[in-house]
Amino acid sequence: MAEKYYCKYCGSHYDSIAQLVGQNCYKNPDGKRHVLYEGSTQKKEYVCKHCGAHAGNIARLTGLTCPKNRNGNKHHEPAL
Repeated sequence: MAEKYYCKYCGSHYDSIAQLVGQNCYKNPDGKRHVLYEGSTQKKEYVCKHCGAHAGNIARLTGLTCPKNRNGNKHHEPAL
């Protein structure tokens, strides 16, 4: 199984880092491209670094707004 690389802001995944960072991310608070999630992608559960919310995958976690995220995007961000 080929490794996937995930965006820490939206959970999108690509087969290479170059593909990932070459695309725009609508949830990036800087309004720019996807940013590589550098934590383990083999977790059973991902936790928001701002509020502690849990989800089974990065896309589901980042798909919801976070009441404690004061950064530009206001969505949950996965902890490493």
